[in-house]
Amino acid sequence: MRSRLLVVLLGLSLAVGCTPRIRLNWSQPPRLVIPLEQPMVLDVEADGAAPTEHNVIDAIVDVSQGQVLNKWLAVLPVRTELNLLLRHAGHQVVEPQTAAVTVRVRPTRWSFHLNKNRSGSGRLEARIEVFDPNGQPLFSDDYWATGGGVEPEAMARSSRALAGAFLRTLQPTRISAVVELDDSDPITEPGIALCEDGNFEAAYLAFSEAATRAPKSAPVLYDLAVLAEARGDYDLAESMLTRATGLEPKELYFSALERVRRVRKDSAPVATP
Repeated sequence: MRSRLLVVLLGLSLAVGCTPRIRLNWSQPPRLVIPLEQPMVLDVEADGAAPTEHNVIDAIVDVSQGQVLNKWLAVLPVRTELNLLLRHAGHQVVEPQTAAVTVRVRPTRWSFHLNKNRSGSGRLEARIEVFDPNGQPLFSDDYWATGGGVEPEAMARSSRALAGAFLRTLQPTRISAVVELDDSDPITEPGIALCEDGNFEAAYLAFSEAATRAPKSAPVLYDLAVLAEARGDYDLAESMLTRATGLEPKELYFSALERVRRVRKDSAPVATP
């Protein structure tokens, strides 16, 4: 599955003696796509073997610093919070026999620092992996979250925040950026004037015609690339920017080229089968 970003031009700020700018707003697709109708099993497991004598000694040291809990005790609150948030978001959390996707979570570290008022701050780290029904890996990443209060409360809050961080991986995000146009070539004036009037479709056509008439004009190629990016045509945008940087190595052009390549990469999220 491949999602494309929807980019919308919202406004243009033009003034005498000022560089023309447009604001681009787009929706970045989820890093991981798990459709709501796709059943998943949530497998939250301990990291490594049960505590050994060495672990017990470490725990004693941690008590002297205010910590009495550990990563193994984080399994239950992490499972509880993830299950609640995933179900609340509409995902189907089922038994392993009927699952199409396995979400495996391993709390890998818990630390807690006690303050003078007997409360403190905790930090929870976890590894989250997603597998298809055949056990093939689809996604993996490390997450962390913090929470405050007495230690059990801090662990519960950290678990809730960590579950929220993973849920955001499954959701699109909105991104906004202000992008400059290049008016250093007079041939760009009609297109920029149309942008000023909010007529972006006509501006796109104007820049396209200008690029046909003046294929060696780097400002025209750049401005056309910006509007192509706004339309979601990243192939054209990258092509125009590559040509523009070859004609005039402006930092503005290279920044735009880097942005388009980054957005193209982000527009291909990991999808479950």
